[in-house]
Amino acid sequence: MRKISNWVFKEKKGKCVTFKRFVQYYHQMVYQFCYIMMGDNKKAEELANDTFLYAYSEKENYENNRKFELWLYQTAVILAKKQLDENSSTVDFAEKLQASHSNIDCFADNGQLSNDIQFLLMNLTMKQRLSLILKYCNQLSVHEICEVLDTTESEIRSYICQGREELREKMKEFAI
Repeated sequence: MRKISNWVFKEKKGKCVTFKRFVQYYHQMVYQFCYIMMGDNKKAEELANDTFLYAYSEKENYENNRKFELWLYQTAVILAKKQLDENSSTVDFAEKLQASHSNIDCFADNGQLSNDIQFLLMNLTMKQRLSLILKYCNQLSVHEICEVLDTTESEIRSYICQGREELREKMKEFAI
């Protein structure tokens, strides 16, 4: 945490090299998170880039007492919602199926099982999906997820419970 705070402090003073380190350090984490939200490589890369551009432009507003990862996740969620509202189109079944061929390593070592879970995750609501991913892939606490999604702990627990139940039912249905 101290290392991040030092980077932020230096970045606030205008050292661009430090921002490059941010991007290198957090790019994969942010990209994976964006991919899970968007279900498309191109959209995820665009959203990840937008997240870093926003973080750079708003670096003066970053509070050093917050985890930097949480701020990035929250930024990505806000930008994704905005992008989805502008497009006002939902991911259709074919896109979900295509997206399922990428994997989420945190759910399984077996590539096929991971692909199946990715497909099933794309069928959950955005908040259920994000809550599950933040909890199980990114190892965030319920309190930290509340910060990212800007909601209450009881709602997060509900999203996690409902999401797990839906996944369980779909896994039975598809014999996964």
